[in-house]
Amino acid sequence: MKKKIFSMFILISALVSLISCGTYIEEKSFNAMGTVITVQLYEKSKGAFEGVKDIFSLYSQLTSSHRRNEVDENSPYYNLNNIYVINENRKVGPIEVREELIELLELSIGLNEETNGYFNIGLGEVTAVWKTLAHNYLVVPKEAYVAALDSLSTYTTPDLNKVIINKENNTVYLDDDKMLLDLGAIAKGYATQLAYDYLKEEKGIKRFKINAGSSSIAIGLPPKGKSIKTYIKDDNSIGEKYLYKDGMLGYIVGGNKHIATSGSAQQSVNVYDDEGYYTKIHHLVSPFTLEPVNTFYKVTLVGDDSILLDVYTTAVFLMTDEDAISFLEEHDIGYILYLFDYSIVTNLSEEDFVQYEIVGEIKWQKKSPKFWET
Repeated sequence: MKKKIFSMFILISALVSLISCGTYIEEKSFNAMGTVITVQLYEKSKGAFEGVKDIFSLYSQLTSSHRRNEVDENSPYYNLNNIYVINENRKVGPIEVREELIELLELSIGLNEETNGYFNIGLGEVTAVWKTLAHNYLVVPKEAYVAALDSLSTYTTPDLNKVIINKENNTVYLDDDKMLLDLGAIAKGYATQLAYDYLKEEKGIKRFKINAGSSSIAIGLPPKGKSIKTYIKDDNSIGEKYLYKDGMLGYIVGGNKHIATSGSAQQSVNVYDDEGYYTKIHHLVSPFTLEPVNTFYKVTLVGDDSILLDVYTTAVFLMTDEDAISFLEEHDIGYILYLFDYSIVTNLSEEDFVQYEIVGEIKWQKKSPKFWET
């Protein structure tokens, strides 16, 4: 009995964090899109959490490229045709899908041109090659790296004209047996933006924060009498061995903004050549070279649209630093670029971004964005 009472106390404490001194914070988390989605409400509202969870559940199912179902069999979205089913039927036949997925695919294809081709949803099979290396090795042998390059020698930049969409029949047909669709670089941002709009427009909530696994964050107004700080992790700080102070690059101040991040820390390993030069193998792959790109460790963008920021972080990560800055300035996007030489470049003011100092020792290694000739 005591155990049940204690468990109930923990549950209630988690759902309603505090109501004191005029400050209200209610928080809930759930799993979707392969990560933990955390929603904080700073004012009372009935049914708001359930509505946000429903949005993420739908798009988790529709955009999944890894399995037939991302939701359990009790969900109303169970067995909806998704990216996985489209990929499984490439060069076989068209697949009928929900209108929501048609709209997302059309938007994604349009953003390919807007980003000068750097955002490409057809790289699923190419990315899988590099993800496999990162999964199978702690340090990739040169031979395995060369074999991966050889396996991609007959591949070219995916042609998105081969994604055949029939809006009249709501079908999608993939007319390329070397292409797999992957919406991982837009899905969380897309769902986050829908959830943001839902809370503001349908529920009338002004004060809240949505954190979709830290890669896509949407913030309304902060709690009354409080401020909001969004910290940017330093991926080169391990445990208590900090490179930047407290293992953070710094923090972004305030609400009424959207924040998106792409980085190479997840699913990454190193590969070395005979002279000790190395590069990182990870999931962010150029649609032109078909190889992972290592201009940056991390790209964090700040703006007013989670969808575009999610897409732009991936596109910019694959550019040179000069091209990245030019693109972001042209699109009036705030940026924090953590370069491969451990430096930070930002256009945010000191009031908007408090940057921390380097407190650890930089151990220079022989880095090379381009490897040996094969």
